Formats: sequence, C-alpha cells, structure tokens
Amino acid sequence: FRILADDAAATDAELPSTGVPIEVERALSPAFVRLGEAYGTRCSTVIIGHARGGFDFEERTFDASGKTTGTVRERIA
Repeated sequence: FRILADDAAATDAELPSTGVPIEVERALSPAFVRLGEAYGTRCSTVIIGHARGGFDFEERTFDASGKTTGTVRERIA
C-alpha cells in the first residue's frame, strides 16, 4: 500500500504525450491521484499469493480528500 499511496508527480521528462495539457499529465502521473471531488484515486487493492496456496486480498477505499474510509480483508485458502 505504501507504493500505491505515492502521490509524487513524475518529472516532465517522464510524462507521456497523450494529447492532454501538460498540467493534466502532471496531475495524473502519481500512483495516488488527488484532483478533488470530481476525480482521483478511490480505492487501492493488494493481492498476495502464497507459495503453499491461497492468497490474501485487501482493499482500501478513500474519500475525495484521500482519507481512508474503509478496508476489506479476505484470506482465501
């Protein structure tokens, strides 16, 4: 989750050229996007597979400010 929470923007040299303005490219470049009420990261999910079988699933949901509002955890054999 630490990696998915990274809100550091890429440098201009690292940005793709998708046709949107450079300011928008910068705003969308972090793993965790915060653009207010209309757009941004609303959940992050991590799935960990175990060598002996099964996996762990965890998902965190966020409000428009980026605050965690819920967590779901499941262990599947």
